[in-house]
Amino acid sequence: MRDVSIRRIFLAWTVACVSLTLGCGSKLEGTYINATGQVAIEFKSGRAYLTMGVVTSPADYEVKGDKIIIKENKDDKEPIVLTRNGDGSIETPFGRMTKKRS
Repeated sequence: MRDVSIRRIFLAWTVACVSLTLGCGSKLEGTYINATGQVAIEFKSGRAYLTMGVVTSPADYEVKGDKIIIKENKDDKEPIVLTRNGDGSIETPFGRMTKKRS
């Protein structure tokens, strides 16, 4: 009897974790900045806006697990691959970026 309860708890916990991961994983919102404040990525309305200094470039992106793949709208550009950390920050080629608070 007790074994069945433990299985139900484990199953419920697993479903909740998977739901949270899938539900939050496909869309990002907000602005992430690096430690120097020189580079920012804003995720808004299904697009990514990369800002370096005073130049901003829009780009498409997709989320695959903990990876964010940013595809600039130029044929000669390789995609930029970012990694989402468990604490909500993002590892990027520009350093660790954290979400800017409003």
